[in-house]
Amino acid sequence: MKAVPSANTASLSERLNSSGAEAEHDLARTKLAHLSQLGAKTRSASLQSPPFSGRAIAGFLFSVLWLGGLGSIVGLAMSVEVMKETSSGRRAGHGLAVAALIISILVLLPGILIFISILHVRQQQADELASISREPNSLDRRRHLGSRRS
Repeated sequence: MKAVPSANTASLSERLNSSGAEAEHDLARTKLAHLSQLGAKTRSASLQSPPFSGRAIAGFLFSVLWLGGLGSIVGLAMSVEVMKETSSGRRAGHGLAVAALIISILVLLPGILIFISILHVRQQQADELASISREPNSLDRRRHLGSRRS
């Protein structure tokens, strides 16, 4: 036979449900308080992060700006200095300094190669001119030989 719940049993289950709901609410409140403390710690940690290096930003901007090669050279020098400065962790911006260094090298490399190529071509031209000036022209030889024969 099936037992029919009595009034006492119903009130007991209601009390258990209500105390279970209260326990769930208390647990939720505890979790929420814990999460808010964690959030406060995270916010305070982010507020205490090291200041960002303004020189890292300047080095990055100079590395992007070519300015006839001078900007990239300045960006290269600044990024090396900023990498040393930010490696200790007292200042933020190490990644930006690395990016500035890479960009400076990539921007300067073609210019350096073009400059070397121009120097090489000019040297070849100078060598050709020197060899021409050392050897008499074939027309001059013919004239000289023609004057001897007469």
